[in-house]
Amino acid sequence: MGFVGHQMKRFEIYKFAQKEKAVILTGDRDFGNILRFPLGDHFGIVVAHFPNEMPTLEINRYLLERFKELSEDDFRGNVIIIETHKIRIRRMR
Repeated sequence: MGFVGHQMKRFEIYKFAQKEKAVILTGDRDFGNILRFPLGDHFGIVVAHFPNEMPTLEINRYLLERFKELSEDDFRGNVIIIETHKIRIRRMR
């Protein structure tokens, strides 16, 4: 799939999440682009960035633990980047 195909797929995922009032959880860093997916225009985007060698089970456990530290307001309209040992939240102002 070329660049345009990837962009269309992202847009379809974004539209579906909007319709369902859902938070997007992805490993695709492009969803963290606030010019394409402006803060406040969605129900939340979580970009999970972990080393490729990290087992999926370990990533899932880590994410579940980090989610316990966040409130619903942390998600709504914001982009959350979760990495090993670090959480960043780009908040709408």
